[in-house]
Amino acid sequence: MIPCEIVVNELLPTIRKMAAVRMIKEGKSQRETAKTLGLTEAAVSHYVSKKRGEIDKKLELIITKAMDRYYQDDRSFSENVCAICKGLRRSKQMCAIHRHIGQSKLDGKECDFCLSTCR
Repeated sequence: MIPCEIVVNELLPTIRKMAAVRMIKEGKSQRETAKTLGLTEAAVSHYVSKKRGEIDKKLELIITKAMDRYYQDDRSFSENVCAICKGLRRSKQMCAIHRHIGQSKLDGKECDFCLSTCR
């Protein structure tokens, strides 16, 4: 699985949830939030009410730190997802995520795939 697949399959719902919650807390309506994130208002409601986008606490902590560091309100959501992914790859957190979700077959060996594909 390549880094982008990990983000899409494993992390994107949680990134969407965190972005939606952040925007609602900042006073944006569900309609504005949905439009910004490219979602329906119902999807935003599900993310905010924790019916969607929940993952285990270890991964959520990694994503929370990445969101705090790389998410910028003046960028589009897709630009922010790319910035988060690149940051996770540069910091080798993507390798930790890769191992955590059981996709890495390295058995403790050093992983550099994420770094070699990061631009």
